[in-house]
Amino acid sequence: MIYGPKNHIKSIVKRNIIRNIISRISIFYLKLLYGNLMDQDSQCIKLFRSDITFLKNLHNYNYFAETEFFILSKINKLKYKNIPIKVSNTKGSKVKLFKLLEYMIEALCFKFFLLLNKKLIEKNHK
Repeated sequence: MIYGPKNHIKSIVKRNIIRNIISRISIFYLKLLYGNLMDQDSQCIKLFRSDITFLKNLHNYNYFAETEFFILSKINKLKYKNIPIKVSNTKGSKVKLFKLLEYMIEALCFKFFLLLNKKLIEKNHK
């Protein structure tokens, strides 16, 4: 798998102050929920194999889908490589509070899913 995280040392991120604040809050929130599983900003999946076992079990999340993918890849101890990316402001793009709240709720729901299925996950990934 190849990820392009915004926090890669060579990534170039040009975002406005509001997006920077939201990004930092989101990363903090995910670290609270998932601890060491979240060691990077995981929103930029670039390439992955199609034979990954958990693909068929991914939830139908909105913005949280890529984060779920990253967390499951960490749980499954899949090897990955990070590459730098370039992120800039998109003209006319606006932050939608409802979508941010939806992301936070999806992150919480997935955390409960992991807690409720802990034995199943441990059994399948030893």
